[in-house]
Amino acid sequence: MRERSLKICRLAVPALCLWAANAPDIRAGAPRAPEATRQAQGETIRVEIFNEIQKIQIELESPGSVTDLDSGETRRLTPNQVYEVEPAGLGQIHFDNWILGSHLRVSGENPQKPIWLGGRPYRGSLKLRSASSKWLNIVNELDVEDYLNGVLAKEMGENWPMEALKAQAVVSRSYALRALKRSSNNSFDLGSDTRFQVYDGTPRTEKIERAVRETAGEVLTYKGDLLPAYFHSCCGGHTSSAKTIWPDSEPVPAPLSGVADRYCRLSPHYGWKVFLPLPAILSALKPDYPEVNKIYSLRVIQRAASGYVRWIRIKTDAGMLDLLGNRFRQILGSDQIKSAYITRLFSYQNGFAILGRGWGHGVGMCQWGAKAQAEKGKSYKSILRFYFRGAAIDHRANL
Repeated sequence: MRERSLKICRLAVPALCLWAANAPDIRAGAPRAPEATRQAQGETIRVEIFNEIQKIQIELESPGSVTDLDSGETRRLTPNQVYEVEPAGLGQIHFDNWILGSHLRVSGENPQKPIWLGGRPYRGSLKLRSASSKWLNIVNELDVEDYLNGVLAKEMGENWPMEALKAQAVVSRSYALRALKRSSNNSFDLGSDTRFQVYDGTPRTEKIERAVRETAGEVLTYKGDLLPAYFHSCCGGHTSSAKTIWPDSEPVPAPLSGVADRYCRLSPHYGWKVFLPLPAILSALKPDYPEVNKIYSLRVIQRAASGYVRWIRIKTDAGMLDLLGNRFRQILGSDQIKSAYITRLFSYQNGFAILGRGWGHGVGMCQWGAKAQAEKGKSYKSILRFYFRGAAIDHRANL
């Protein structure tokens, strides 16, 4: 059989942060506010926190209300009372003892008091949509600065050094505002998982609030525009150019070209190894490449100057399968292949041993490197200038 070459350039969603915040999403939702209005508000971001959940509990700490956005009807909600919420079928929502329409907004009167959803506190308001007779979608609408408190709590945590937290605040604010500015989705601006920035509520911690407050409004820019400010857990010694990870994405600004980084060596993710049995690789490939039934070899065919793999080749019974390094990582699982910084491959009769460095896509700020720099006395601005060389630290009011 003559071998055929399958050059696969399709982009997949990278772990941690992604250009996906700017990609259109065809899921239905409530009508989007006019662009001029949303830019004028400038402070509110819509974060999808649950997609297709069957049932959940809501509790408010202050008096509040649930508004049926289809009919305009509003009902009062009592503080400290648990309300059971689930789809009621026929495009309706069962909100405790009420049968309401398909689009609801839950809000409290006191913005300092959270709404508890599934045991987690959320600031702002919640929009509930009946996605089907079985599922609900839930979006949190809140102030960007409140949102950052929740992001920092998940992406770093209050035990990290203050200057690292401040650097994370500027990066996450830049990422969120760029998503807000460029969003074309009708129902939300950002998701809440590792494809975007991890977020599951806004617990109050003094240290994180201080990091957000003391960097209030600060963003990263390049040539007067908001920078797509990405970050990842550990780079393994060199951050990656965005072009290596997402070659078909929009033009890559100079601050995302990658830098050598000696600071993250103490990260538990600096080096890793994994053994992948042949059946596991085949099972992972099958959904996208059903014609593949046997795997003969696996090797790196192109590597970037940073060390990250550009292309990896899998010899199969269906021909040569060439995958982007980051695509290979996502197919096999980012919990297994922690990054595209693959240093060595070993072939065995029953599978392949893979050695690599770092955790995440490798673009932008290395969190463990930022931690080490902060512990050495570096300021957050110094950390940002190290990872985003050529970028400016500006104020959002100037854009």
